[in-house]
Amino acid sequence: MALQPTSGENQVFYNDVTNQYHLVNVAPDNTKTDLGAITDNGVISAIEALPLDSTTGALITIDSPHHEIHEGESFFINHVDATPTNTGEQSMIAFKTHATTRVHILYKGVASAAAHFHVFEGVGAGSAGGTDVVVYNHERDDVTASTMRRARSLTAARVTTYVAADSTNITGRTTLSTEAIGATGQGQNTTGGDVRAFGELILAADTVYSFAIESLDNNTNTHQIFLTWYEES
Repeated sequence: MALQPTSGENQVFYNDVTNQYHLVNVAPDNTKTDLGAITDNGVISAIEALPLDSTTGALITIDSPHHEIHEGESFFINHVDATPTNTGEQSMIAFKTHATTRVHILYKGVASAAAHFHVFEGVGAGSAGGTDVVVYNHERDDVTASTMRRARSLTAARVTTYVAADSTNITGRTTLSTEAIGATGQGQNTTGGDVRAFGELILAADTVYSFAIESLDNNTNTHQIFLTWYEES
């Protein structure tokens, strides 16, 4: 059985006959040359401590975002607003990032009718409106709090959610992206997702952001915004 079998490199094999680990060179044409048994007890102990797949011997790993969940440094928030009934009405989540923490964020937006999903940067949070909402840790037994702050009052471990009636308190911003969702959108009702290679944003420090859904017609439109992120100091 090989550990991390990669052509052209030395690999560790377990010999079922001698019950020993062997260092084996695997050539590009898959020719194997046994370089001898591993006898160093420290090396053997290190090998046996590795999490290995029982069939292939491959090293079992998890990606960095999954690791951040286990470390208690990954968070999420969900906001649903069923009040929009007119063109231009918006639902949103707004917050201010920490001065020294980098936020790696993914977003998802859903609308029941035609809408635009916006990502705004450098937002101005007005003096009124919005609801103070607690941010949740993905690791439910971990008490680590998010460094995210409420957009207006900068309360720690909070974000601000806005429904159609009070979203006008958010002003002045740079639009990073606008995507069609709902009846006119790709996939008909959803934007965003969980593919970090394409959808992740690393947010600027000490900056106010808003993730918003804007109705494009006068139909009753239920908006849902889901944000998930991990934080690195």
